[in-house]
Amino acid sequence: MSVSDSPPTEKEGLPEGSTQPSCVARSKTLSTIDTKLKSWGIEYDLLLPKAAYLTMVGSYGAVIPFVPVFLKHVGIPVEQIGLLQTIRPAASFIASPLWAAVGDRFGVYKALLIFALVVSTIMRLSMMWLTSFWAFACLMIVMEFIGTPTGSLLDATVMKILGEDRRRHYGKQRLWGAVGFGLSAFLVGTLVSRLHNPYLYFPIHAAVMLCSLFAVIGMNVAAPKASSGFWSNVKHVASSPRVSIFFITVFSMGLGGGILGSYVSLHVQSLFEVPTEATTLVGLMQFVACSSEVVFFASSTIVLEKLGPRMMISIAAFCFALRFAYYALLQSPWLVLPVEMLHGITWATFWAASQQYALSVAPPGMEGTLQGLLAGFYGGLGSGMGNFIGGFINKSLGAPVLFWMIAGWLVFAGLIFVLTNLYLDRREGMIVPPGTPKSVSPNYRPAKPGHHHDDDDHHSGLHGDEAELHTLDEITITPLETPSDSPNRSPIVQVDNNSNHDSPIL
Repeated sequence: MSVSDSPPTEKEGLPEGSTQPSCVARSKTLSTIDTKLKSWGIEYDLLLPKAAYLTMVGSYGAVIPFVPVFLKHVGIPVEQIGLLQTIRPAASFIASPLWAAVGDRFGVYKALLIFALVVSTIMRLSMMWLTSFWAFACLMIVMEFIGTPTGSLLDATVMKILGEDRRRHYGKQRLWGAVGFGLSAFLVGTLVSRLHNPYLYFPIHAAVMLCSLFAVIGMNVAAPKASSGFWSNVKHVASSPRVSIFFITVFSMGLGGGILGSYVSLHVQSLFEVPTEATTLVGLMQFVACSSEVVFFASSTIVLEKLGPRMMISIAAFCFALRFAYYALLQSPWLVLPVEMLHGITWATFWAASQQYALSVAPPGMEGTLQGLLAGFYGGLGSGMGNFIGGFINKSLGAPVLFWMIAGWLVFAGLIFVLTNLYLDRREGMIVPPGTPKSVSPNYRPAKPGHHHDDDDHHSGLHGDEAELHTLDEITITPLETPSDSPNRSPIVQVDNNSNHDSPIL
């Protein structure tokens, strides 16, 4: 916790001439707690974000995986359940960036998050009293449009609390969401199975979400200023090749995520002579995947510092391709367990890195919008398309062919992401890719001979990762000789290997 965030001291916390011993005592108590927590390696201002992830994502674990079970229980036909299940990703694709853009434009992330949590939870509770397909459809369209952006809004709020200096610790906050979802899904699923009452999903979801609401309300986040020049920034984002190739990669990973969630467990089940015997294995698959997710979220800070987000995204794409190739070759169902450990890379590492990368390419005042687009392209468009297209391919050609196809696509997407960024680095003269840790300036590109950084940037009209030139006080830059026949060519630069800071990742 920064000094500015520390609880007020006895002298600082009270107005001049004020005599409020209770306020002084409270300040002393908070200061003592903060000091004690720091001695244990815990930051006081990050306790509530952890609690918010644990309870909010945990509340979704109590209901989202079981919605199809409930719908079948109340008599909705299977084909109509499939249609209802497409509402959530479709709503996420539209609503997540839209709500985040409103948060950026008016500086109201936290207020929007509280509103979305309250309204969507009340609407989800009302599902208990519905019985017809059209009633569910109408309710779910509105409910998911309001509720699906909660994840990206919480991410944006937590990133504001972390600040630029602590953003690399995002994974240590987000891992509690994985813990909450896994525990909640297991405990609630077991309870409902024993009591044979699927209506319990909804009140349990609401009770856990209430805890999340208290955590969000208690989070101390400075209200961001309303963004100026918002629409010019929107135009810049839409025309940025780095942003475009990033979201193509995110969409591809979401495509894989949709296929993974819908068809891998069915394929594993088909490998058993008696399909009902697969229940235990599918549960173990979820346990291994969630465990690896927690581990890799926890270690994402170190990996980010060593590799940078761009390298992590590339590795995640190639590992996802490897994972699907393994599924395609799978003959014995129990051999699926080792590959589930890759889930930590293909989801947790990817998501932590993507959050960092989205912030690094976002123009000032559009950080939340980029995070909303990230959620929309992954969990909305990508996942929804994976479910939809995967169903046709799985039915007509079989699961192994589907898995080979998505594996090939992920390799292609990963290569395009790497090669396009390397080309843009070279064209723009950047030695350090966007999103590289602050020990090396993430947005540096050398100025043209005879130009100062500030002037060059001022006249370029660029934003985000293509602007905000830095003098790189933190690392040593050595200009090499510029060819005499190219007076306008930018000088080649190199990092002094004797520097005490991390080397840039090319």
